[in-house]
Order: sequence, then structure tokens, then C-alpha cells
Amino acid sequence: MTSPFPHSWVCVGRVEDLPSPSSFLRAPLTRAGVLVTRAADLTLRAFHAVCTHRGSALFDPSAPEEGTSARVTCPYHHFEFELDGRACAQVADLSPVRIDIALGFIFVTLDADAPPLDEALGESPPWLARAWLGQASQLRRARRVAFDVAARWTLVVENFQESLHFASVHPALEALTPSARAETWMPADKGPWLGGIMPIVDGAETVSLSGRLDGRPFLVPEEDRRVVHDAMRFPNLLTSLQPDYLLTFVLFPLGEGRTRVVASTYFHEGAPPDSHADVLDFWSRVYEEDRLACERQELGQASHSMPAHYTEVEEGAEAFARMVAPEKLVRSPRSSSRLCGIFGHPYADLSGLIDTSSFDTLHREITRGLAVVDTSYTGGTLKWMGVCAPWVERDPHRDAMHAIQAMSRDEVAELASLGDDDDDDEEQDGSDDAPDLDPGDPHLTFGDETDRPFTPAQQRFLEQRYGVYFPWKVCYHLLDNDRWEDKHSGDGKDFSDEARSVFPATVAFVESLPFVEIGRVVIFGLLANDHAPAHRDSEPGKALAIAQSISFEPSRGAPGAADRHKRFTLTAPDGSHEHLVKAPIYWFNDMDWHGVHADPWFRYSVRVDGVFEADFLDRIRRQMRQR
Repeated sequence: MTSPFPHSWVCVGRVEDLPSPSSFLRAPLTRAGVLVTRAADLTLRAFHAVCTHRGSALFDPSAPEEGTSARVTCPYHHFEFELDGRACAQVADLSPVRIDIALGFIFVTLDADAPPLDEALGESPPWLARAWLGQASQLRRARRVAFDVAARWTLVVENFQESLHFASVHPALEALTPSARAETWMPADKGPWLGGIMPIVDGAETVSLSGRLDGRPFLVPEEDRRVVHDAMRFPNLLTSLQPDYLLTFVLFPLGEGRTRVVASTYFHEGAPPDSHADVLDFWSRVYEEDRLACERQELGQASHSMPAHYTEVEEGAEAFARMVAPEKLVRSPRSSSRLCGIFGHPYADLSGLIDTSSFDTLHREITRGLAVVDTSYTGGTLKWMGVCAPWVERDPHRDAMHAIQAMSRDEVAELASLGDDDDDDEEQDGSDDAPDLDPGDPHLTFGDETDRPFTPAQQRFLEQRYGVYFPWKVCYHLLDNDRWEDKHSGDGKDFSDEARSVFPATVAFVESLPFVEIGRVVIFGLLANDHAPAHRDSEPGKALAIAQSISFEPSRGAPGAADRHKRFTLTAPDGSHEHLVKAPIYWFNDMDWHGVHADPWFRYSVRVDGVFEADFLDRIRRQMRQR
């Protein structure tokens, strides 16, 4: 067997796998294998496991794959070699293999001309650098288990790269890290790494049988202690960094349709030994579930050849497939017109899960409340932000920042004069947060959730003098959010006193929704004959697989509103067709293009962003699969 990875830097294990002088391990990168050693000087080295006398393999296939030994002895003529590769008799020293270390992982390459590891490593996921995984780490290996999977290595990696199968294959894992909350991470350099992030449900501390730490110290800083981070480094390293332990999977193809998986578990050196079983037993079950799933797929693909079809939440698996053979990857002919959707449907109608009997009361309260509170414009910089559908970019509606960028210095200064007085603000609160304004600065920006939000006066000025279009001319935040990236976090946030006073029933309804935390609550209103252009809030593959939010339209439960509802639509990526949302309360995937058609009356909805309760997410999934 020639090496399946002849030119790549390939992972063979971690530094903790060779803890002391005389340690060795074998990696089946060739038929005879590659020998990795730690000699008396503590240096890690790698060699072809082939005797330099007459070319005999130094190890029989049944020999241990790791262990300790003072020397390596050829079984044919008993020539011996030190662990630093030196021959003990009149034969040549062992043939070296290039070796290097990164993030505590040991890599080797059989290619003498391959670039150095620090050049080839690529942009590694940031959480690996934040964790304590380097050569001086405090990790200790608790278990190493090697097993064969009757499936090609690419299927094993693809299985690792997606969580869509959790609910059907790993119910215990799905209960602790729900697949619908998973994020995909892709490096900016499009290098050999791919990653994923899965929040741990409330009520659990980690992923194990009990869900408890049981005295195991954390391996990660505080910011990473409520999530699981998975990462794949092409071609053969899979890692799963938990708050309190590290899982690694090193893959070695053994021929057509068979893969050796070496799975290791590492804890902090201070972890109580009697706490290991809670983790090890949990993952033993998951390993077996994955093995069976991969073997079923190998059996099916060997029986009937067909191109792979990836759903929009399997972007990690698809990205890996492109690494392997981009020219062979075939997408569904419908892929350019398919919505990301919710569990295979354009959107989730939540009216069967949430009581909407109060909507007539809410409609009356909201329409009266909007008449007495101060509202603002929003959406005037969508084109400049680059979030609009391609066909929207060509329409004549003018964007606020595009208008500002075309202004003279004096015109920008006139616009700025209609803003908040920074000096007055400093006198009132002692702060100096707003940056100094230079009207001639080409990088000066205004708009929603920026350092210089528009004032109502600036918005009307832009609209009336420069023809800027603001879609939502009625926008009111019941629970405010300053930064877009923070809209799902409820940390330090609460409903305003005015919101509780003017919209008490609406606030009570929102607080009753099945969220673990709420990060933003906004009423979005469109005036008569206004429309909301097709846009998306996040790009597929670069944000939450399905960002969690609930939108509701109380007018749909108000008899007096007749048919004066929003025509809220979800549009296919290529613009070929639309799905009209008719539900009074719903969850849509904001990676899909969405917008609202113009109608000759006022329309509004309430958008709530946050994090769902795990049970509620399961109920949605079950409901969608029954349809």
C-alpha cells in the first residue's frame, strides 16, 4: 500500500502519546508504517519502519502500535536500532521522515519537498490557540482506542463534519448539543481547516453521561466553557474540544472501503481518575453509532453510484468534499433555487406550538402605542452593507451611505450638524465615546448599529433632500441592542421602562415565549406603499446554521384588521420563486432572502431574537418532520 497522503503533512498523534524517553508509536501511513519515537534526549523523531539491512518491515502487523522500548529490533536478522535512529551494527541508520509539532499535535510528511509545517498548517481555529494544548500543556491521555470502520476515510470525515444526523443517530448527543444551534466555521484563507461550534444546553456543564464536570478542571478559558468546538485539519485529523477534555480522531485509510480510526481522550492532569468513566462510556456509545452510520453509507454507495446532495446545513461536509475532489462534486440541479429553510421547509409555522389567542389585544395595544412613542427609521443602508439580493442592487432606490459617499465635504458637515451634539452628551454623562467627526474622512460611516447612528432629523433630511429610501419608517425597540453580533445574547439587557408602560401585554407575551434568553425585540412597521427589499441577515455557511428568532404579526388575529397584513416573502437564492409566509407567528431562516411587498396600508410585525429552550426546539423539529 502506497501512502494515501504522499505530499501532505499528516497528523499521527499528540505529544502526550509519547510521554517519556523510550516511548514510540507506529502510524500506518505505508504498509510497513512510520515509526515515531522519543529518545533519551526527549526529541521527537520519525522514521520509515523498515530495516536498512535488506528492507524487512521492523514490525509484524499484529505487533503493538505503541509502547516503550530501549531499542527497535528487526525480526529478520536481529539488527538493532536506537530510538534516535542510529544503527547498533554495520548497517545504515533508519531512514528519517520529516516531523514537526503544532498546537501539541505531531505531524509528519513523506514528501521531502513539502513546505514547512508552519507554512502548510493554515489558519487554525482560534479556540485551539485559546485552549491549553501546546507542548507544555497539562493534558494527560486517559484512553486510546483503535478500531477499523468498513468505510472509506472520506465518509468518516463527512460524518464528523455535520450534525444533521444527531437527532436520528445520536439522541444522547442531540440532547446535550442540539444540532439546530450549531455554527460552521470556515477560515478566511480557505485552507486545510474546517470547524463547527455547538452550544451546550442549559442544565448541563459538559458532554457526558451525567452532563457534570465531576471535578474535572477546564481546558478552555471562560468564554469557551458553554460550547463544544469541533475542527478538522485536512486530511486526517479530527478534534473535538470540550470544556473539560479533548477528543482526537486520527484517520488512516487501509485500502478500498476501510479506515483505521485512532480515537484518544485527554483530560487535565488534575482530573480525578474516577471521573473519567462518565466521559469515556458516553463516547464509546457514540463511536459505535458513528461506525454503523458510516458503514451503512459505504454499503449504499458501493451498491448504487450516485452524486452526493448536501442540504444547506451540511455546508461543512460539502466544504470537505470540495477539498477532496472539487471537480467531482455534483450539487442538486435545484440547489440554486432551494431555500435554506427550517428542517427542510421554507419556514416553521409556530401557531400550533404557541397560543395566539391574545393577538387581537396585542394588535390594539401596539397600534395605539406606536402612535404615542417616538419611532425611528431603519434599513436605509442595506445596499451599502452588501446584504441585498442581486436584483435589489439594480433597483433605483437610493441607499443612505451611497448618498453620503457622493456628498461634498460641506454637505457631510451639514448632515452631521443634524446629529446629536457630542459636547452636550459629554456634559451629561461624562463620556467621550463618539469618535471625532471629520467630514472629509472617506471612511466615515453612519447607520444602524454603528458608531454614528442616524438621528430622526438626519433620516428625514436624507430622505427629503437626497431621495434616500428607508424601508421601515416605523421602528421601535422594546428591548434594545447596540451591536448586530450581540442580538442573541440577553446579557445585561431588559425591556425599557417605556416599553413596559406603553406595551405591557406585548412585553408579557414576549416574556412568555420559550426562549432561554432574549437579545433583541423590535417592532418593524412599513408605511402605506413602502416595501422591504429582499435581503438576508447572514450568509449561508458563515453564521449560525439556523439563527433562532420568532416573528409574529398580531394583526392576523385581529378581526378589525381584515386582510391588512404583511406580504412577507422568502425568495429563492436565484430569485426564481417566492414563498409567502401566511402564519401569524413563525420562525424563518434569515440566511434566505426575505422581504415585504408594497401594499396601500400600514403593516408591522414583532421580531424577537434569542436562544430557544431545548425542548421547544425539539418540538419544532418533530412538528416539521411530520409534515
